[in-house]
Amino acid sequence: MNTLKGFLFTADEVKTLENLADSIYNIVVVLNYYCSNKREIEELYNITPILANLHQLADKLNSIFINLNSSKI
Repeated sequence: MNTLKGFLFTADEVKTLENLADSIYNIVVVLNYYCSNKREIEELYNITPILANLHQLADKLNSIFINLNSSKI
C-alpha cells in the first residue's frame, strides 16, 4: 500500500495511475507541438495557450510518479 496525500493505493492502482499520467502527458505533448506548428488554423491558434497550461500540469503530474518511484530505490 502506498500513501499519496492521505489516500491509500495498492501497487496495481499506483501503476495504473502512473500509466494514465504517462498517456496524458504524451498526448498533451503531441497536441501542444501540433497546435504550435499549425498557426495558420485559427482554432488551433486559439487553444495553444490552453494546451501549454495543460502541458505544464501534466508535467507536474508525471513528476509526482517519477519522484514516487525514485524514492523507493
